Amino acid sequence: MDGLTTQLEASRKLAMDVKQPAAATGAVMAMARLHGLDRGEGNVEVKVNQTQVKVSDLEVARRLAFLLAKGAHAADELAGQLWT
Repeated sequence: MDGLTTQLEASRKLAMDVKQPAAATGAVMAMARLHGLDRGEGNVEVKVNQTQVKVSDLEVARRLAFLLAKGAHAADELAGQLWT
């Protein structure tokens, strides 16, 4: 169980480093389930306000390319951490 906790913590830290809070939350929830803290009891209501911004197709492509490159780099770093 300690090995899984260590891997999940590494995943959480990486998710926060690459500005992916949803992935970090997933890692935290997995750790909670692993340690018996999340029994699925109760309901939680979450409200999120989203703002729409109009951007050009070129800007969408630029942002997507940036995210894909950042994700590939993060995946390479994580793989290096896990397999070394």
